[in-house]
Amino acid sequence: MQFELVRKRPLLIVASVMILSTLLVYLPFFFKDISLIYRHYDGPFYMYIAKTFYVIPPDHPFHEDLPATYYAAHFPLFPIFIRVMTLFTLGNYPLAMIFTTMSCSVAAAFLLYILLHQWQLVKSPLWTTVLFCFFPERWLMLHSIGSTEPLFFCLLFATLIAYKKRRDLIVFLCLLLACISRPPGFLLVFIFGLLYLRDRKWKVAFLLPFALTSLIGLFVYHYFVYGDFLAAFRVHTSLAFVSSNTQQSSLRLFPFEIYRFYAARPSFHSTQLFIILYMVYLIGTLQLWKRKEIFIYSIITFVFTCFIFNYDVPRYLLPIAPFALLIGFDQIFTSRGFRFVAFPVLLYLSYTFVWGFLPLAACSRQAMDVMLQQLR
Repeated sequence: MQFELVRKRPLLIVASVMILSTLLVYLPFFFKDISLIYRHYDGPFYMYIAKTFYVIPPDHPFHEDLPATYYAAHFPLFPIFIRVMTLFTLGNYPLAMIFTTMSCSVAAAFLLYILLHQWQLVKSPLWTTVLFCFFPERWLMLHSIGSTEPLFFCLLFATLIAYKKRRDLIVFLCLLLACISRPPGFLLVFIFGLLYLRDRKWKVAFLLPFALTSLIGLFVYHYFVYGDFLAAFRVHTSLAFVSSNTQQSSLRLFPFEIYRFYAARPSFHSTQLFIILYMVYLIGTLQLWKRKEIFIYSIITFVFTCFIFNYDVPRYLLPIAPFALLIGFDQIFTSRGFRFVAFPVLLYLSYTFVWGFLPLAACSRQAMDVMLQQLR
């Protein structure tokens, strides 16, 4: 009877596991300080944008450390969803942000299951989707706080599904939204443009770059608000990475700059972990060779990530994690040894990481109190 339920209601199982994985992240904070969930960066910035839509007052909660233009680095699609969700939370922005993240996370898991099942990418689409709810550990945390990754995954998976079904208009609309969901969203336009060129669909390939108009429109809006058309770009090239002695660009002309940065400092031990991280993702990506669409997407995104100068490499590699890790290493993840031995250890390590790291990157109570007053 239980197996019959799994067979007939896989999406119910997926939704239940995704919600459960998130509630387990919250568990220790229910007894300590639940506000840490919505105080974790970059959640406060998205809440503030949802209320002000980039019209930032001089006394914004972080005015002592950050200029108003810093908000331009956070794209508006997620804040728009938060603002809509406040209609259901009676104006409670923290609650609206968490509900938005959870809703997008469940939707992303749904779409991944459909993608895996329709494309026959793995041995067990349901098991792989369940694993997606917990792994990688950086994703486990991000789908439980205020972050744009769940929304981005929704658009990415929906675009791939629509592309396979030749729903070109849906592809275009998803890319239009992806461009204002996260800064790397513009990459999808060029990647799918290459896919359509490969398919010799010249008309669609020619029209696809017009999906960038949403990003251009955002920059025009930034010009009227901040007086700088490239405000978002300038943040990423001047304020996005804070090193030991200065603020530096998060984009570099040469690959693996972050690797060399840490190799020459007391934190050189981090470079050993970066070696493993880069190689695992690269090997997993190369395993996708026979699946041309996701291979092209993954390899281009991987190469782009190599030029990012930021300590949070695991987060910037996340957009290819469902493919490079879950699909690339499917034979390992579906083995009995992994399911019954390694997976419980993985859960322990992942939740230990999340419970330990989540409070370390949260804004102060004082700044949050100021923000909540202004949000009201």
